[in-house]
Amino acid sequence: MTQDSYTPDELVESLLAEFLDEASQLLHRLSENLMELDHQVRTLDTVTLARNCGPLITEMFRASHSLKGLSAMLGFDDIKQLTHKLEGILDAASKNKLSFTADIVDLMLHAVDRLVAMVNRLSNPERPVVNCNIVLRQIDRLLCQTGIDPSTVCQCDIDLILPGSGAAPNRATNQRPGISPVSGGSTSNQETTRVSVERLDRLLKLSSQLADDKTCLIQTASELKRSAGADSDAAFTGLVESIYRLEQIVEGIQKCVVSLRTVPIGPLFHRFQRVVGDIARQNGKQIELVIRGEATELDKRIIDALGDPLNHLIRNSADHGIELPQARLAAGKPACGSITLYAIADGDRVVIQIADDGAGVDVKRIAAKGVELGMLSVRDAQMLSPQQIMKLVWEPGFTTTEKVTEISGRGMGMDIVRSKIEQLNGFVEIHSTPGRGSTISLELPLTLATSAADLAEIATPA
Repeated sequence: MTQDSYTPDELVESLLAEFLDEASQLLHRLSENLMELDHQVRTLDTVTLARNCGPLITEMFRASHSLKGLSAMLGFDDIKQLTHKLEGILDAASKNKLSFTADIVDLMLHAVDRLVAMVNRLSNPERPVVNCNIVLRQIDRLLCQTGIDPSTVCQCDIDLILPGSGAAPNRATNQRPGISPVSGGSTSNQETTRVSVERLDRLLKLSSQLADDKTCLIQTASELKRSAGADSDAAFTGLVESIYRLEQIVEGIQKCVVSLRTVPIGPLFHRFQRVVGDIARQNGKQIELVIRGEATELDKRIIDALGDPLNHLIRNSADHGIELPQARLAAGKPACGSITLYAIADGDRVVIQIADDGAGVDVKRIAAKGVELGMLSVRDAQMLSPQQIMKLVWEPGFTTTEKVTEISGRGMGMDIVRSKIEQLNGFVEIHSTPGRGSTISLELPLTLATSAADLAEIATPA
């Protein structure tokens, strides 16, 4: 369909879809950069921080400026206004009129939270209206303290922060913001285009059907040879060669389709930097999230479905697993705890692990709670192995948390995690060593299989 053939409603819908996709990526980048800045603020002295945070300021300014331009173009004035305020903070920092502190980073994170909520509301108008007045006033007050008029961030300020150009980074060059391509060289010969998930699903179903038809063709050829006798040898040999070539083509198509449906897991993993940082601040803990295997690819449908289960598991590790700094020091551990989020491909399966170096699972406490809830008899609690007792954490309604908080303890969650993983044709297990930490392992298929029912629903291609 050409642009001229769009109806007005279709054009608006297409532009909105493009904006939502681009805005989500920009806000994700902003959130990641702010979490890195938060880490620097809490670990570096003021002089070192001022020397090191320049690249982060540049990258955040690019993302903010791009989002402001996109929202202004489509008339989303509330998003434009708040991103303009963020630019003001970054502008002040670039001119050494403002030094980043934990409170300032928290304010910027709250602003990004509001931006995320406003973007989400565009995709679902039934969500609550987002009120940004408090955040806007706080940023204005901060900017006034630096001597900068909150209502203005001029183009010359942008050019000072973005050497060479105020334009948004070119995604096709695969360059990090602030790094220019080599002069005179070709940055990339690849062209990309967005394809809807529905079309990819359809292609996957058609390729699966083609593979099934190939198998039927081989069986039919064998039956023809048996019925025609020896005189058909030459014709049958030619037919077999044609089927062999068809088989290679089918395999190539299927591999190509699978590669189109898989995406790196890194963006999902990096989303949890903010989750861990927030829990650490709320509970007075020091926690580092280590990410490994972020280039590992999975079916996009699986990655989309993994968000909630991983969120629950990581929050549990941060809230229940990692001890307070004083307790860690008393146990001979470093004050800062560590949660490692790891993914690796193993053939047609992918293994994801959430490992922490916290207190580990208290098996005796689980057994006692199991007896209290009627899930175990006293005899079973004494006879079962620690690994068997730990399986209780996956049972509906089981929790050892006495106090309900916003983070955990509502008596639900782990059973839902297991259910969702099993719905993805995967499984989950937990291993723990008291005093040394816990590891939760998820094993999942690389791609979701296409069912016979899906194939039966294939209609004429659009």
